[in-house]
Amino acid sequence: MKIIINDTTYYLENCKKFKDRLLGNMFRRKIKNLLFERCNSIHTFFMIKSIDVLFLDKDNKILKTISNLKPWRIVICKSAYKIIELPSHTIEGKIEILD
Repeated sequence: MKIIINDTTYYLENCKKFKDRLLGNMFRRKIKNLLFERCNSIHTFFMIKSIDVLFLDKDNKILKTISNLKPWRIVICKSAYKIIELPSHTIEGKIEILD
């Protein structure tokens, strides 16, 4: 899956394995572009940097965005089915999601 923001393409790493879903971007100095399917909440415990978060439904419609989410937070979007994590200040502008 990829996402286009202001004419820049970001390829997403799909976190399918338990370990990948558990760790996500924890302990990373360089934030990865991650996709979590069948997920409606995340935490930023043990993260070093802030992130941008997109909550999507099953049809990839954006339900909620959070820019610059700081470490040690929990966020939930009950109607979400997918979550995208990106480096902080990435989601400012036009967003297009492609399969």
